[in-house]
This record gives sequence, C-alpha cells and structure tokens, in this order.
Amino acid sequence: MNKEQEEQKGQAIMDFRYSIIAELLNPYLSRTQRRALMREKANRQYQIPYSNRTRITVECIKKWYAAFQRFGKEGLRPKQRLDKGICRALSAEETAAFLEYLEHNPELTAKAAYRKLRDGGVIHTEISKSALSRLVLSAGLQREQRMHSKEQRQQLKFAFKYPLECVQADLMYAFEVPDEKGKRKRTILLAILDDATRRVVYSTFAFREGSLAFEYGLRHVLLSHGRIGKIFVDNGSAFVASETVRILSILGIPLIHSRVGYAASRGKVERYFRTVRDGFLRPLDKDSVRSLADLNARFHTWLETEYHRSPHRGLDGKTPLEAWLEKAHHIIHLDPTVDLDEIFKHEIRRR
Repeated sequence: MNKEQEEQKGQAIMDFRYSIIAELLNPYLSRTQRRALMREKANRQYQIPYSNRTRITVECIKKWYAAFQRFGKEGLRPKQRLDKGICRALSAEETAAFLEYLEHNPELTAKAAYRKLRDGGVIHTEISKSALSRLVLSAGLQREQRMHSKEQRQQLKFAFKYPLECVQADLMYAFEVPDEKGKRKRTILLAILDDATRRVVYSTFAFREGSLAFEYGLRHVLLSHGRIGKIFVDNGSAFVASETVRILSILGIPLIHSRVGYAASRGKVERYFRTVRDGFLRPLDKDSVRSLADLNARFHTWLETEYHRSPHRGLDGKTPLEAWLEKAHHIIHLDPTVDLDEIFKHEIRRR
C-alpha cells in the first residue's frame, strides 16, 4: 500500500469512527442517554472500512468518543507503525510483483501465489509463512477481502432486481454556456442512475463538479424517491470528500468505488452518457442556449419525454419508466424521523 493509499485508508477509518460517535457529541444528551446510545450502536451491524468485522464494542465506542473529546477529529485517525508494510525478506520489486499478482488472482492463497511467482522466476527470495502473512495483512489483501471485492464487481456486472437497490453516479463534461454575467463556462452533467431500471433519478447540468452537487443530488433522491441500497462511483474528487463519506455513513449507505482498470462495471451510466450525447447534445442548437437554466429546462424535457419513454434493450424492450413503475412497490421509503437537514450539515472548523 503506497503513501496515498495509506492516507485514503486512514481517512476512511477516521470518517467511519466519526460517523459512529457523531450523535454522541450532542451537548444536550445526559450521561444516561449517551450510555444507552452507545449500547444501541454496539448492537448494530456495520460495513467497517478495511475490516471483516461487522460489530463494534461499547468499550471501542467509548475509546473513540474520548479520543475525539481530547484531540478532535484527528484523534480518530488510526496510528501507523513506521515500518508497516515493509517486507525485509523480499526486494521492493519482488514485493510489488507479488502484491499485484495476488490482487489480480483473488482466488489464490498468498502461499499459492508466492509459489507460482517463485516457480516462474519472478521471485528468487525465500520467505517465511509468517512474513508472507504480515505482508498480505499490511497491504489489506487478505483472501476474504479480495474475494469480496471480486464478488462486488461480479454483482455490479449484472442488473439488480429492484429500484434503488443500487444506483450509479458519474460526471460528464459538456459544452460552454453563458453564466449570469454573460461569461461562457463549461458545463458538467451529474447523473445518478438506477441500476435495475435505468431510470435517471437525478441528472442536471452545473458549472461545478464538487461534492456539494453530488450531495444535493443524493438528498433529492432520498426525499423524492426513497432509500438507496448502495452507490457505485469512480474515484473522482466529487465522490471521495470526507463530509460525503460521513453523511453516507450516518445514513448507512455503502459507497463503493470502482477500481482502476474496472471502468466496465460503471457501464450503465456510461451508456446513458452516450445516449445523452447522441440523443440530446448532438441535435441541440448550442448557440441558441441562453443560460444554464435554459439548458437544464431543455434537457429535463428530453429526459422525461424521450429517454424515460424509449424502449431499452437491456430491459427486454421496456422503457425505463415502465420498468420503474412495475417494481416501484419494492422501494423502501425513508424513515420520516430521519432529519436530512441535520445529517447533510457540513462541519466547519474555525481557526
């Protein structure tokens, strides 16, 4: 795991820990209420970053809470050993070759992968079983995690059954339009696409591509349609912000990032963008577009009258709207007690 990956791992773990204790920081909670809330959180199951565990103990929650009270959010960042991830038995080249081979062959055990590379002359160094295990663990490439990643990719390769069970989100760059001051700016289309029905649950043009636009789209989907099972995105800056991760952690929505080299797993939203280019942008008289609002008005008209009502080959000839309505009874609506206004508030640090 390189320095950037270590930083991402530390950030993900810190954000997860913060999402667990965020409710406990309410100054109006009594000590009894805070203890009860800790016990309640310890009884839940979680998707813990970089871990196979699904539960957290009360003592662990207390430790995180105390660390935050003493050191702030940075106190939740996992401590790293200075020699972590360094394999003294293998050379840097052998280590890199082994980890790459292991990642691309998740069905193999670490020992089997090592033997294959040794037999093939890629690795020449002897290494003990314990040293090999430590190397795999430090890289986060245990067989269970590798197989889980493979299953996620295979699962996302096929269509989900029900609306909002999984959505895909991505960005597409478009052409320039005048802003409020008449200056021409490039537009970016954000799309959130339902995997099962291909219905576009949110899509709009904007001048910016930051995480706030993505969060606004998610909030729209939650309020207008219902609960999201999981979200599949790439590693673009709009989808990796710590506040976005915190929000989704509180809501219990897994955010799955596609790995480099597996862009095909986002194929549905990519095909949607091709349809937008061919069906909307290409015939559009771009010089006649007066503003961003004008562009969005035309686009949403096309989206509802053309895209959602056109037969889709991946839906056995049904339209996205027909597929959505056919299975709409499976949608799980958001609990009315969930305060989205509070959850979507951003943390501001004052210096």
